[in-house]
Amino acid sequence: MKILMTLLAWLPLRVLRISAAIFGVMAYLLLHHRRKITRINLSLAFAREPGWRRELRCLQHFVALTQSLADRAWIWRGSQASIKSRITLEGLEILPKNRNIVLLAPHMVGVDAAWTRLAIEGLRLTGLYQPQRHPKNDALIRSCRLRQGNVRCYSRHAG
Repeated sequence: MKILMTLLAWLPLRVLRISAAIFGVMAYLLLHHRRKITRINLSLAFAREPGWRRELRCLQHFVALTQSLADRAWIWRGSQASIKSRITLEGLEILPKNRNIVLLAPHMVGVDAAWTRLAIEGLRLTGLYQPQRHPKNDALIRSCRLRQGNVRCYSRHAG
């Protein structure tokens, strides 16, 4: 898995994102159970929107999700220079120095990009995560999230 991620990290971003978007459309069409769950969540969150608009959001979510999964290749295995060139930070100077602060990140789709980029800047980070079902996958994800420096990850079940 690490080898595949390292190889994907070298692909041009445009190629990686277009390929992932195609997989996102395929996932939208083939993963009926996930699509049903997404539709329910969207109908609860956007009850006043017309059905066609929520369906478009559903498709966009699947595309964004697969793109974020593909992005993890270069976020987790790419060089710091590559990550810095692809993820820009704005407003970092307004964060209070030497104080604890809570930052909220988009669930699943954006958390690793934000986490990794902030870690490169030397911020001390502590985060919660959902452990994976398979121990090898869990170990891989944890090692990738911890590789940029002064960061700690705790299972959300740790209390």
